[in-house]
Amino acid sequence: MLTDMINYAHIADLDILLTTYTLQILILTGVGSKIKQLPKISDYYWISQEGTNAFGGVAILFHKTLKTKLITQKRDFLLVELDILSKPILLGAVYILPGKSIPQDIFDTYVDKSFYIFGDYNAKHTDWFCTNNNASGVQLRNWLDNTGREMIYPNQPTSKRSTEEKIEKRNSFKSQGNNIWKYRHSTFHPYAPSFEGLTANNGIIRDHQVIADTLANYYEKHFETPAIDPNNISHIDAMKEYDVFTE
Repeated sequence: MLTDMINYAHIADLDILLTTYTLQILILTGVGSKIKQLPKISDYYWISQEGTNAFGGVAILFHKTLKTKLITQKRDFLLVELDILSKPILLGAVYILPGKSIPQDIFDTYVDKSFYIFGDYNAKHTDWFCTNNNASGVQLRNWLDNTGREMIYPNQPTSKRSTEEKIEKRNSFKSQGNNIWKYRHSTFHPYAPSFEGLTANNGIIRDHQVIADTLANYYEKHFETPAIDPNNISHIDAMKEYDVFTE
C-alpha cells in the first residue's frame, strides 16, 4: 500500500498512519526542518532530500522488504527506482515552491519511461476543479498535453486556505467575539508534543478539532474578566491594587 502526505507537519500523524495501515511506501513533501531529523522507524528506511527553503524538502519511507535504487536527487526532488514488478518502475517526490515553475527539465529526462511523481506542485488549473489558473498550473497542463502523460488529481481543494468562502467564514466567526484559537493551524504542530489524546470525564479525546475546542473553551473561561462583588472587601482591595499596578 502506498500513500502520499502533503505538507507533513507532525510526527504524531505519521505514527497514527503507520499503526493504522500496513504501508509499504509513504511519500512526504513539504517536510520542512524535520527533513534533517527524520525519525527512525522499525522495519522501514528513508530516502530524503532537503529543500530550497524552510518549507521544502521531500522524503520517501520504504518498507525494509523493498529494493530501491536512488536515480535522481536534487533540491525538493527525488526519483527512486523501485524493484517491485517484473520491470522496475520510477517513483518520485517533488515539492514546488508557490510561484515557481515546475522542474520541466527534470521531467523531460524521463518522459520516455514509466514513472510516478507524487507531490505538492502548487499548481492550479480549472481542469483540475480549481477556481482559477496560475502560471505553474498552465505550464504543467501544457506539459501533460505535449507529452501524453496523465495526472491523477483530487476532486476538491487540497489546501485548507484555498477557498474565499472558508476565509470569510473564519473572519466572520472571529469578528463576533469568538475564540480565534478554535482555528488551530498546522504551524503549531511542530512545537506540540506527541500525545495519545486529552483525558476528559467521558474518556480520552483523540479528535484534533475537539481537543482544540475543549482547550479553547477552558482557557477562554479561565482568562475572562472576573465578576466583581462591590460588597466584598477582598474584591475591592484587589481591584484597587490592580488599578495602581496598571497606572
